[in-house]
Amino acid sequence: MKIPRLLLFTLALSVAFANGEETPTVEIFGGYSYAYADFNRMEQMNNKLNGWNTSFASNVNHWMGAVADFSGHDDSSKIQLPVLIGTCPPLYIPPISVNVKTYEFLFGPRFSYRTEKITPFGQVLIGVAHVTNRTTLAIPVLAPPLSASVSQNGFAMATGGGLDLNLTRHFALRIKRTTF
Repeated sequence: MKIPRLLLFTLALSVAFANGEETPTVEIFGGYSYAYADFNRMEQMNNKLNGWNTSFASNVNHWMGAVADFSGHDDSSKIQLPVLIGTCPPLYIPPISVNVKTYEFLFGPRFSYRTEKITPFGQVLIGVAHVTNRTTLAIPVLAPPLSASVSQNGFAMATGGGLDLNLTRHFALRIKRTTF
């Protein structure tokens, strides 16, 4: 009767020490990010934004950590309006250039389930988003283009999760999906 209890106690300690060794104190992530944004919720100005994402996590234990997540996205597009000016000869309004930049600064908890090969995780982050929209109209005469720029800061919240595929002891491939 004493041997099974001792064996069970020894296995429990081994798992606890193994988890302690497998759980990194700090995690640093950096990579490419793709975002699809509908800024006016009317499907008239949707942007497919390419960018970057980086995060720093400090793990409290093997299943919970505190995360600081920073990202930036950028897109440039042209809008051609089918408007004629005059009739003889007709002049078309040149395309309008639109450049959108977004930056998010988010913080919150991450919950992970760590195994030797994979680490699935979920997180809820809150913080601030900064969006800048710059619109430029090139005038077809010898004059500087007309430009307008609008910036706005606001509350941001992101929920999501992902999966780390552990490649080595210190490196993993991350697949992540977040909804703002």
